[in-house]
Amino acid sequence: MAVPMHSQGIDIYYTIGIDARLISVLTLFPNPTKGSFTIKGVAGSFVVYNMYGKLVQNSKSNTIDISHAASGIYFLKAPDLQGRVYSQRVVKE
Repeated sequence: MAVPMHSQGIDIYYTIGIDARLISVLTLFPNPTKGSFTIKGVAGSFVVYNMYGKLVQNSKSNTIDISHAASGIYFLKAPDLQGRVYSQRVVKE
C-alpha cells in the first residue's frame, strides 16, 4: 500500500507493505525441474534467463522446456495483461 507524504509542496509516496493479491499470482511446477515446467496464473509470453542475464528460452506456451540448459538457477519473467512483470526463480537439476 502506498502512503502519501507531503514535503515542501512535493508529494512523496513510499511503500509500507505488499499487496497480498500479487504475491501468489505466478506459480510454476515442478520446481526444481529436470527439464520442463508449467506456469499458472499469468498468460502471455515468457522469458527465461540464466544467472548472468543471458536469454535461455522465449515462449508463448505455458509449458517451457529447458532440458537443453545446464543445471543451475534460472529466472522466469512473465508480464501480465496489465503490464506488470512477474519474476520467479527456477532451479534446474
